[in-house]
Amino acid sequence: MDKKLTLKLSEDVIENVKRYADTHGTSVSKLAEAFFESLYVPQELELDEDLKRIILSPAPHTDNPREEYREAVMRRYQ
Repeated sequence: MDKKLTLKLSEDVIENVKRYADTHGTSVSKLAEAFFESLYVPQELELDEDLKRIILSPAPHTDNPREEYREAVMRRYQ
């Protein structure tokens, strides 16, 4: 069941996210839902610490997160 959520954001952010959603053929609601879902990691799911750091980091350290993970694993087992 979907519910309504009210957020208070600056006008600039609202305009930018609306433009982004329109450009990508989606809605602001779908973008917000995808973002909030990306924050949830079930407790029963055990993730490798390097992978967890990459997933939960605010911005990717590289353009290729898979390569970053591979390098982290290689460093661990050298």
